[in-house]
Amino acid sequence: MKRRAMSLAELMVAMGIMALLTGLAVLPLRAKSPLAKANPDAVATVLSSELRSARLRAMSKSMPVGVIIPSQNGSRGHSQSIYVLEGYLPGASPRNPILPPEPPPKMVRVLDFSKEYPGVYIYAGGWDVDSAALTEPTLTPAIGDSLGTSLENWTKPTNKDYQLVFMPDGRVISNDLPHFDGNFHLVVAANLSYTTTGPPPGTPSMTTSPAYFKLTGVHQPITLSISLQGGVASTKALLASTGVVDCQAGAPSIPAAGAPLLSLVVNSPPQVADVTIMPPPNPDPDLSGGFDAVVRPDGFLTLVIRIVDPQGDQVSCQWNDEEVGGARTGSFTIPPGKQSIEYDAVQGCWIASAIWQPPVDARSGDRFRLTATVSDPLGASYTLDGDAAIKVETRNAGRFFFSDQGYVCSLNGDGSGIRRLARGTDPEVSPDGSMVAFLQGTDVAVMQSDGSQVKVVATGELGSPTWSPDGLYLAFDQGGTEVKFVRLHDKKVSTVALPGSRPRWSSRDVLVYQQPGTTVTQLTTAPIVAGNLFLSTPVPPTPTMITLPAPHDASNVQNAAWSSDGGYLTFQTSAGILSCDAAGTTVVERYTPPPGSTAQRSWMMVGEPATKMVFVESSSGNGKLKMCNVNLSDANPAGATVVLRTGQLDGSCSWVP
Repeated sequence: MKRRAMSLAELMVAMGIMALLTGLAVLPLRAKSPLAKANPDAVATVLSSELRSARLRAMSKSMPVGVIIPSQNGSRGHSQSIYVLEGYLPGASPRNPILPPEPPPKMVRVLDFSKEYPGVYIYAGGWDVDSAALTEPTLTPAIGDSLGTSLENWTKPTNKDYQLVFMPDGRVISNDLPHFDGNFHLVVAANLSYTTTGPPPGTPSMTTSPAYFKLTGVHQPITLSISLQGGVASTKALLASTGVVDCQAGAPSIPAAGAPLLSLVVNSPPQVADVTIMPPPNPDPDLSGGFDAVVRPDGFLTLVIRIVDPQGDQVSCQWNDEEVGGARTGSFTIPPGKQSIEYDAVQGCWIASAIWQPPVDARSGDRFRLTATVSDPLGASYTLDGDAAIKVETRNAGRFFFSDQGYVCSLNGDGSGIRRLARGTDPEVSPDGSMVAFLQGTDVAVMQSDGSQVKVVATGELGSPTWSPDGLYLAFDQGGTEVKFVRLHDKKVSTVALPGSRPRWSSRDVLVYQQPGTTVTQLTTAPIVAGNLFLSTPVPPTPTMITLPAPHDASNVQNAAWSSDGGYLTFQTSAGILSCDAAGTTVVERYTPPPGSTAQRSWMMVGEPATKMVFVESSSGNGKLKMCNVNLSDANPAGATVVLRTGQLDGSCSWVP
């Protein structure tokens, strides 16, 4: 049979009928419809959707998201609204005082059902449970979660509203809400009644717990089950209940908890708490030379910024540098432009980090300004600018320091660039190459490596100083009989004294010094924890005498110095310059001076596979600064020496690679 196509008039009539049917279908959702007053299904569907959405937001934003049921400060067990909070849990206590206070979580959404569904209520309490109806009968109502995290003070201050907070890993935690059968439960109903009750058994995680109620009657209940792993399920009944009656249609005897107001928040820029630079700069501003950091031309700096956003917003960071005095800018080891950064839940702040390297053609003395701009999604930003910008200077590798005619001098590794820096002797350069400690008469002084900002840090009958590996302390002997320590930022001298002279501090925090005996001088090492020396009750180190194997004489050892990795010692004996491991078990004769000459002090730079040894060799009032290659992996003597400088050299020498 041949089908006839519909006419235009017939099509319009059909569409009208469909529109009428559609209107009738959605009629229960309209606010003024009598059917809307008692539609728990619609509210349960919306509430389930909000819970699932909160979980997805928490996982996608790596930020806790909470769905909160109002309780009117614990006076109500039912409500006709929910609100949504976003914000990070408090960091570990106590909070670092340099960090601004953590912002409270931000209210991002309020859903009030009281107008659209005035006859539907959300209940967040408990009820008598029939354990026989449970999947696992032993999982009766309880509070606390051994795998959870406390929500104490999350809402700042803590309130008694019912909190279901989804974590970035998808699981859900609460402020001690009852749970059974591995789930938290919410009830959506057309009417209900309840009484106050005490908390279920369990170990609470909150100091301020929510109010607890017991359901006695309910009408048209729908139970929403939220598993501890974050899943949401709906059951058109009151799960596993016993003794709860149908209270029929109507309204609770007391009004529902009111919905909060979604207040307008004025956005403000992120706050930078501090900037950390590694290797760290000298803490004494007088000794920093006006620079926040120094770096070798082939080195790098690690920069870390800690940030707090007053509204708890996601923060991004953009790093920039500019050349102040040099060939061109350096580079960061992250892509250019804004980069989203991670929130550190332990510290309770955002942390931006980057590694910066000077340009490949950087020279000693080049200068740079490093800046960063941190911003939130709404465009509010803060820039490390002006005095907050990071000022960096490059300082060339391979520079020697020695004393000539009573002056501390410096020299480039190729023998060029001789500079007279300051009156003094026995210089030693700091681990980062930015400072030089030396003897000025009988006092210990420090200065910038360019000879500026000379500053006396300790006075008395003092001997040659040495730096701690972090550049924060100096050790020296007093009167040639005891080794003492000074903390540079406040010039405090430790009361711990070791019997000895001419100390040298290794990169492994071990001190070597000459300990006088009744008839001989013995080389001694001691582990040093600098902070222990400045406690109210200082902790003295335990010395160990070095015993060299035969035929070497351990009692005739002087002028010991460490290799840069702290694994080897070089020292002077009547035979010349020797080296050994830190325990003195393996000794190698490295250099024998010509007749009439004496090696005053040696210093070893470790590299792979070769090393370089630098020393001052004196003869008849004159001295030579010499350098030679050695190899610590074998027992061979040093190679041919290279004379770097000749003059009235005396005392010790130092070298920054």
